Amino acid sequence: NKTYKIYPLDILYVEGMREYVKIYTQLETIVTKSSLTKFHEQLPNNLFIRVHKSFIINIIKVRAFTTTTVEIHNKKIPIGRSYKIN
Repeated sequence: NKTYKIYPLDILYVEGMREYVKIYTQLETIVTKSSLTKFHEQLPNNLFIRVHKSFIINIIKVRAFTTTTVEIHNKKIPIGRSYKIN
C-alpha cells in the first residue's frame, strides 16, 4: 500500500486490465486499482488520448505510428478501430 507521485509528463502509456491499470514510465511500471476510464479523467486531455479500449498514450512520447499501431519506447500499441480518426 504505497502512494506514488507520478508526473503526467513521465507517463509513457497506460494499460487497462479489468479493474486495474498499469502505468508505464521509463523507470518503472506501477499497478493501481482503477478503471481506465476513471484514470483517463484524471490526466490532462491535451497530453493523453485513448487509442484502444485497453490503452491511453502520452502523445508527446509517440516515436512512430502507422494506421494500426503507435510506437512508444519500443512498444507497439494497437489502435482500435473505433478510436481511429478519419
